Amino acid sequence: MCCLSSKDTIDSLPQNTSCTAIAWFSTGDTDQKDIDALTTNRTRVYIYKDRIYRYYAEHLNNKNFDNFVDDICKIIDDKRADVFIFGNMYLPYDPYGGDSSGYDDNMQRRIYDLFKSLQTKKPNTLYGLMLRTSPDPGFNLGYLQEVVSCFVYPACNLVPCLYHSEESHMASQDPADKVEQYVKAIVSHVNSNKVYLIIQIGADSSRAIQDPVKTDSYTTFCSVKPSKYRRFCIDDLLNFYKKGKLVWTYKLAGAFLHSYDYDDYHCDCGCGCYAATTAITAGLKGSPEPELTKCTNWTLRYKDRH
Repeated sequence: MCCLSSKDTIDSLPQNTSCTAIAWFSTGDTDQKDIDALTTNRTRVYIYKDRIYRYYAEHLNNKNFDNFVDDICKIIDDKRADVFIFGNMYLPYDPYGGDSSGYDDNMQRRIYDLFKSLQTKKPNTLYGLMLRTSPDPGFNLGYLQEVVSCFVYPACNLVPCLYHSEESHMASQDPADKVEQYVKAIVSHVNSNKVYLIIQIGADSSRAIQDPVKTDSYTTFCSVKPSKYRRFCIDDLLNFYKKGKLVWTYKLAGAFLHSYDYDDYHCDCGCGCYAATTAITAGLKGSPEPELTKCTNWTLRYKDRH
């Protein structure tokens, strides 16, 4: 499953792409025409992130329930979604609240009823939940997995991208060994074959200690001269491969590549086009570590390659 950013960086997919489904967020500005062009003969996955937990808690009660279901059905028709995934339906993580900090039984019953109702009204659409990045997934997964087709798990941003005066000290945010700890935690709650693991693609950077983190494509990282003080948090290709291999090792449903169009789509990094996706795909298949992971050009800063 390949998720697009809202920046419209690509208007086509390579012929040999591993993307069997194209996903996009409701909160972005992705043009519908671009989605239509990219989803020819591919599954359309719409991620609904317009609302937060408080809204769901209010609108999944008996008084508002039917109207909310009808609104979702209209969105499904409008977006021609084959898969509809709810985001932000969980509470923010409370590290001191214990395993039940993200849900209560009454809310779980409402969510269960929502999925059952949608399946009755729109039986040809699959429905999923996006979980939160924490060992506690925010839902009673054992209870909900009966009606939820898939769970999308964002084991991302596990290590803060903190500014450092030296370029070499900007670490990857999602090291594979740390991601594995989170994968082990999530599959202890739910059948692994219902879980899609989000693997984040993109070059994060900042230019000062208090500067917000910015994400660019790897094509931009390799081809555009940054300011003198900008520092990058990037993944090497071996780490991408290892994260893909986790999907195979733990028999997950698949990978959710976010954002696919932040890969090196112009082949400017010297390791081939879409090198991150290629490395991830090798891991997904359980293939031996590919020669591609030894391509050191991938992590070279602009000043070292020009």
